[in-house]
Formats: sequence, C-alpha cells, structure tokens
Amino acid sequence: MKTLILAGGGHAHLFVLEALRRAPRPDLAITLISPERWQYYSGMLPGWMAGHYQLDDCRLDLRTLADAAGINFIEDSLIGMNADKRCVCLSDGRHLVYDLLSLDTGSETDVAWLAELGERLLPVKPLGRFVAAWPAIRAAAGAQPGYRLVIAGGGAAGAELALAASRACAAHVTLLTGDSGLLPRHNRRTRHRIAAALLDAGIEALVQRGAGSPAGLVLKDGRQLDADCVIAATGARAPVWLSVARLALDVAGYVAVDATHRSLSHPEVFAAGDVCARSDTLLARSGVHAVRAGPVLAHNLFAALDGRPLKPYLPRRWSLYLLRAGAGRRLLPGARSAAQAAGSGAGRTGSTAASCIDSRWAPCRRRRNQSCHNAHSNNNLTRQKRAHCDRYAPAPEAASPAADRLSDPLSLALRRQMLKFATLQLSNPELAEDAVQEALIGAMKNAHSFAGQAAFKTRVFAILKNKIADTLRQRQRLVEASSLLHADEEDEDFTELFATHGHWQYDERPQAWGDPEGAVHNQHFWRVFEACLDHLPGQQARLFMMREFVELETPEICRTLDITVSNLNVSLHRARLRLRECLEDRWFLSGEQAC
Repeated sequence: MKTLILAGGGHAHLFVLEALRRAPRPDLAITLISPERWQYYSGMLPGWMAGHYQLDDCRLDLRTLADAAGINFIEDSLIGMNADKRCVCLSDGRHLVYDLLSLDTGSETDVAWLAELGERLLPVKPLGRFVAAWPAIRAAAGAQPGYRLVIAGGGAAGAELALAASRACAAHVTLLTGDSGLLPRHNRRTRHRIAAALLDAGIEALVQRGAGSPAGLVLKDGRQLDADCVIAATGARAPVWLSVARLALDVAGYVAVDATHRSLSHPEVFAAGDVCARSDTLLARSGVHAVRAGPVLAHNLFAALDGRPLKPYLPRRWSLYLLRAGAGRRLLPGARSAAQAAGSGAGRTGSTAASCIDSRWAPCRRRRNQSCHNAHSNNNLTRQKRAHCDRYAPAPEAASPAADRLSDPLSLALRRQMLKFATLQLSNPELAEDAVQEALIGAMKNAHSFAGQAAFKTRVFAILKNKIADTLRQRQRLVEASSLLHADEEDEDFTELFATHGHWQYDERPQAWGDPEGAVHNQHFWRVFEACLDHLPGQQARLFMMREFVELETPEICRTLDITVSNLNVSLHRARLRLRECLEDRWFLSGEQAC
C-alpha cells in the first residue's frame, strides 16, 4: 500500500480533504500532519480581534475533516526531512517514510531584528499561538494604564492589525512601518485612506525600522520606543528546516516547484501555499493562490499516484485585495497582478476571502471609456463593485521590450538571486532593491550584445557588485542603531574550541573534508553554505561578503566601516571558523542521516 503524507493544514490541503471525502481512497495510507487541530483563516483575524467575529467563525477543525475523509491525523510539527530518503521528521522524534509527500506548511514570520524583545514579542505566526495570546494582551491593556502596544510591519497585515487592536483594547497603539513606509506597493489613494483611518483611530505611525531591546525597540534614529508588547507582522521567511531538506529551493529558501506544483528536484514531492515558489512565474504569498491551486493540487496528487497526466495551475492575471479599515469598513486597493503582489511581499486578502478576488475586473483597466456595466453585462457585478472598479483601477502601463525580457522566468529567477545577494550584503531591503534595479537597467542598455543568458548574468552581476561597492562607500560614516545593538556579537567566546595550551580540543579539530572541490559543483552544497552564511552574526557576514564576494581590498573595507586592519582580520577569522564548523556539521561529516 502506497503512503501519502499531507504535511500542513493550509488552504490547498483543505481541497485534498474534500476530494477524499467525496471519493475515498482505501488503497492508500494517507496521513495529515499539523501542529494543531485548528486551521485559522488569517484574513478574518483582525475582524475577530475587533469583536466582529467569533473565534469559531475563523477556524476549521482539521481532525474532524480528516475523520470525514477517512485518513489518519497526527497533531505534531514537521521539523525536518530528507527528500533523498523520502522521510520526514516530527518534533516527538518519529520518522515517517512516504511514497508521495505534499507540503502546505506555510511560512514563518521573520523576527530576526526583534529577537531581543524576549517575552514582549508576539509574532503573528503561528496563528494558533497568536490567537491564544491575544486575550491576555487585551486584558493587560485594560488593567494597566498607559499600556503600549507596537505593531511592527507596514504592509496590509500590519495596518489591519493596528486598526483592529486600537478598536479592541485600551492600549496606546503605534505602527512601526519600516523604512519603506505604509503600504509601499499600493497606490497613493489607498495609502492616504489607510493613513487617514490610522489618524482617526489615534494610532501613531512611525516610518522607521526598529531593532528589539529588552525594554522595547531602538529606532534607526537612535530613539528608544518603549513597548509592553510588540506584534510582529514583518514579512515571511521560509521554514528553516527546508535549508537541509535536500529539495531544490529558490534563492529565498522556498521549495522550487513547476506549474503543476511538483518539486523541481524530487518528483514525489508537491508543495502549495507560502512554503513554495513557482519557477515559471512570480506569485504573491497569498491565500488567494493557495485556495485556487487547491483543486489542481488535489488532482495532481492522485494523478501522480495513479500514473495519470498532471494539470498546471494557471493563476489569473489580476487579483482584488481588500483591506479592513476598522469599524466594519473595508477599502478596495484595486486589482493587482500576481507579479506586483509578489514584489510587494504583502500578498494578503481582506476578510471576505478568495470569493472577492476576480479577474473580471481587468477589462475595467483596458476600457476606461466604457462603463463597467457594459464591460460586465454578463458577469452580474454589483453596483458597488462597478463604482469601485472605475474609481480605483490604475491606469494601464505601456509594455516595453526590456520589460518583456525581464519578465521571462529565467530573468525573474536571476532577479531573485540578485536581490538575495544584495540584501545579504547591504542589510537593507530598500537599498538592495535600488542596487538591483540600477544593475538591471544598466545591463539592459546593452542587452543586444549578450550571446546568451549566461553572458547576461555575468554582466549584470558585475554591475551589481560595483553598485554595492559604491553604496558601501557612500555609507562609510553611517552607523545604524541595529549595528550598535549587535556589536557585541563579535565578542563571542571561542575558548570551547581550544584547550588551555592553545591547541584544538579533541572533538573540535578540523576534519578531513573528502572531496571539497567536488562539493562546489553540488547544488545542495551551496544551499547548505548559504544557510551557514545566514547564521553568521551580522557584522561577520557583512565583512566576509565584502572581502570574498564583492572582492573589496582590505584598506577599502577598513575605510568604509572605519575599522582597523586587526579588527577586520579577527572578524574574518571568526567568520571562517563558524563557517567551517557549520559546513562540517551540516555537509562534509553529516554522512547518511535519517531525516
């Protein structure tokens, strides 16, 4: 009997459960794994916080759905996997082997800048933990005069959470948007209306980045922002266990899948929702696409088991995004393309969910001079939708040959690689985005002279490295609050590596690495190397990349960061020690691990 494991209780897997309820598969051993039995709909949580919904309105019971589908349910977390061995590892130590695996575990909230907050920090994900903690926060705000609640994140989620929290409790609410400002990828009218809603609710909005401290947040300008609680809606990152899962990943660490949502490296693995990234197109990390990909995923899983053809998921070009503006009001930012939403990182829908997302709005963009009523006479749109269509639809943009080239799948993948490289080096998403954009524009001016994609990639990365070097020189005297907070990371203790006489401890001695030259040609080795690089302290990672990637000379690095040659050499030595230890543990000496 073949084994199918459904890891995660996300939107797409709900369609798999429904398909099994309608057509049971007793010939298969099917297991659903989820950290808890409740699957929450994130788009309704602001409404629940504000008292518009009961909690049961916002969640589904996965155990009940699994029983109805006739499959096994395990309430536990997936913490690792070995795709080469078709094995997943659970937090209780169990290893489960599969014939076919489907991943719909979602993403994690990136709280790297806020970790120093300790118990004051409440990430939005996992949703179950947030839901459990919110009533206590609301009670504390009511009992403690002057309670300060900070929402970190300037996207749609952050704005909605701030407005809901202001309505639900007596706290002084502050929205910390980051350097990009409020709703940076939405149109000006939407930003102004949400800003007005925040002002009406008495919410202070700060266009700054903050780093966590034991008492609250240290802002970029050096001010201290005291906080009793910080709710983090700061964007998504890939689950950390994916970095050693031996799956093909995109540059951001998500599972790389094709149009059928099948892994590029392991055909027995499928993925949907926030845990994956399409290799052929850019998709927002939004419940919209998880819902619409669900029926396709359900078909493809059983088709793969039965040897039938797979279907591609073809995302609609335009999606509608709704924002809850508080007091039951909703704003309509307008239709957005999948690529626009993916670029924003905000990919969220409002409380009325996927049923409100409709590509039939696209004709309003193309025929501004026709009434929406005529354009949609057969679609039965309501009068309210037609009015909003005219009012908020953005003007059409003319296409260009350069834009066409940059929108093909290979160039989109190249852009993601460039952005990851620049972000790791500059430690600032906005500066990284600017550097990548300028590099692409510069390369496209002479695109006709490149013989192929490889030549274009070499040229554009050379331009990007120069842009990064120029940016670093311009920031020569800039010291950010975040770097001051983490300056002591360079003082970590390495004495556990060495004995009292200065030689290596027996267990810490450098080991033979077998075939290191062969490893550099292995794609998975570079994923492990990148994971090790990501875990370096910020200053060490930055200096290592300036020296080894951007190839700046020692005097230039020292001038740029105002450090001595001795400090640079010590930091580089410590970075190499950490990388060596990490690579030995996770690659060269790992051998044949189970999961």
